[in-house]
Amino acid sequence: MFSRAMEAVRLETCQRCRERGFGMDLKEDVCHRCYLRDTDDRKRPVTPFLMSVDNQMDPGIVPAHLPELTQIEEMVIARAHVQMMVKRVRGHQYQYTGHCVSFMQDIVRTVDVLPNLPAELDVVLLRPPTSHVAEPRFRRQFRADFRVRRQCILIWLRWLKTNHPGYRDILISTDRLAKILSRVFKRASSRSVTKTRGVSIS
Repeated sequence: MFSRAMEAVRLETCQRCRERGFGMDLKEDVCHRCYLRDTDDRKRPVTPFLMSVDNQMDPGIVPAHLPELTQIEEMVIARAHVQMMVKRVRGHQYQYTGHCVSFMQDIVRTVDVLPNLPAELDVVLLRPPTSHVAEPRFRRQFRADFRVRRQCILIWLRWLKTNHPGYRDILISTDRLAKILSRVFKRASSRSVTKTRGVSIS
């Protein structure tokens, strides 16, 4: 019984958003998420579909020779950053007291010279006090997440410049590429923003 059930499990592909997964509830090769997104309250189709060529939201087929990037590497080649990445070191508990207020700001800037340098990225690393940073269990936590490979960055930038309309006019800076070392990017920032009990935000 179990073996037959497992054999019936198939990896499915939505022909609209190109997402692949299991149990996508496909209807005419369209996943449930796209169906809900592209219909109105009366279940009538709304065109153009969100993930479509007409809406300039069809990524097409990604060539197999393009390497898979880490999140940091994706930020390095991005022309605009609309969010900040926060990493928390495991093994420590944090407590926040008082009030937190968010203010709307226009902080998105578009860059024309790529790649971005790792030190320019909006990354916040919540880590324990300095006395614990040298411990091996803390040093190896983000080794894979903070990996930056120069050759992979160059391959993606060249492909984007040739195939992506938003990257057609960018300048690929050899000077900036030379400053990116193919190693683990160890620090999210070179300065300490604030310190609380047992926590420093860098």
